[in-house]
Amino acid sequence: MRQTSRTMKSANNSKFPYFQAFLIDAYLSFREVEWIDLVKRFSNFMGSIPRGRRDKIAPVKIAIIDDGVDASLEFLLGKIAGGKSFCPYASSSDLMNAYYVPSGQHGTMMADLICKICPSCRLYVARLDERQGRSDSTRHITIDSAAEVCMLTERSKFN
Repeated sequence: MRQTSRTMKSANNSKFPYFQAFLIDAYLSFREVEWIDLVKRFSNFMGSIPRGRRDKIAPVKIAIIDDGVDASLEFLLGKIAGGKSFCPYASSSDLMNAYYVPSGQHGTMMADLICKICPSCRLYVARLDERQGRSDSTRHITIDSAAEVCMLTERSKFN
């Protein structure tokens, strides 16, 4: 034990700056695991509320502002209260891609996590418009679609 503390003291100086970074990374990893554990415990608590009592609690209204949500998945049945797309078809300014047919998986994964944490949620999905990056193939949301969603959510009452 004594040797370990001496080693840490000597390693934790300017000769070994990477050691300091390792300690910070280890601390942050611990904090992340602790946060995930708290979320799981909260989810278990919410899930343990008897159905009759849970039905009396007003559902939590949550907006998912992302690339859409795959509404065909079983865990989303009865969870999606509505949605709107801000993503027009490539060749049209009038027709919109559906909010319930995502362009990727991110929005669906977020919906899954939210439903696990808060089983009594009601989801409102906003599908943002996306464009390919100029120098790579990554997708980027458009500023106009994000601004439209912000104005919509400001008028709505989400938790």
